[in-house]
Amino acid sequence: MASDAKRQLVEFLIERAFDPVMKARPEGRSDAERKKLKDVQDATRAEIERFQRYGSAKDVVKNFKRDLNSGQETACRPEGAEPSDAQRNQG
Repeated sequence: MASDAKRQLVEFLIERAFDPVMKARPEGRSDAERKKLKDVQDATRAEIERFQRYGSAKDVVKNFKRDLNSGQETACRPEGAEPSDAQRNQG
């Protein structure tokens, strides 16, 4: 049962968080955007593998929450964009 919960949670994260990145296509993008997309997809692939290696659903949740609070959101912010008020006020 516990391994089923972990599998379902990881599948949910892949479908909702990671698949949109992995399914993005380079066609119609500049060379710089293509390189950025490849880099983001490589990092996303590594994240998927990391989540699949966790031993339990509890570990998946704990590490997902840790990642959300680690400042990684700055990596997803467009270049030159300022952090939101909420991000500036996080301690």
